[in-house]
Amino acid sequence: MAFADLTPQQQEDIKEFFRDLRPAIGDVVRALRIMESLVVIYNQNVAPVWATVVNGDLIDDANGLADSGTMTKADWTPIIAWANNLQAELYDAGGVSSVNWPDANTLDEYGTLAVGPTNI
Repeated sequence: MAFADLTPQQQEDIKEFFRDLRPAIGDVVRALRIMESLVVIYNQNVAPVWATVVNGDLIDDANGLADSGTMTKADWTPIIAWANNLQAELYDAGGVSSVNWPDANTLDEYGTLAVGPTNI
């Protein structure tokens, strides 16, 4: 059935869904780009020094986020592992799930197509 043959309500439901989906796709692609950069920075610059920090030490990063408290190395360790694993699963050729996901360039193309290159 052609889109034009749908009822006005059906057409509006589809349009509304895509109006909501477009910015969500942009948010995901932007977040993945940022996470990818942070993982690279962590692995290249932070990890060697981080390994020397004691697990119970508080890391006061003065992030300015409301209601976010100071965290210890032990608090951060599983989060860092998750971030590394997320990137590996999504983008690395050997990742368990990577065969089910497009590569980083394709994900970027989805975002560019959905929200435009200046909105990523």
